[in-house]
Amino acid sequence: MSNTINVVNPEQAQRKIMVVLEQLVADYSSFQEEIPIINQEFPADEESFSVVEEIELLTTDLRGYGNQIKYSGAIQDLHKTLTTLKNLPILETPSLFKLYFSNLSLFPKTKQYLQRLDYLKFLLIDWLEQAMKTSARDIKAS
Repeated sequence: MSNTINVVNPEQAQRKIMVVLEQLVADYSSFQEEIPIINQEFPADEESFSVVEEIELLTTDLRGYGNQIKYSGAIQDLHKTLTTLKNLPILETPSLFKLYFSNLSLFPKTKQYLQRLDYLKFLLIDWLEQAMKTSARDIKAS
């Protein structure tokens, strides 16, 4: 099973990325409403990030890559970024896994937000793979 969402071309993937970025902005405020409950149910310890901090880090990384594509249509070092994204855990992070599979009715907005972050990750991976194929074709043509 592949970890990518196959789209026809990088432009189509870029449009999808822009839509998901807009949805994340809207979802972010909804997710914020659940933070007090999350912090109560999943208190931070001194050795690791809290659940909310983990989500914030993912948000910063994924939206950062998405915004690079949105505003410049490019990302520096395609190979490194692709490797980083493929190895970026979302639900593989123990604290996020625990939150996501906890009582389903307790954090619906946060779960939706995590799903959207995960979808953005796969769109970014697909865009990068398409961009790398395009770059390889351009190099062969010259």
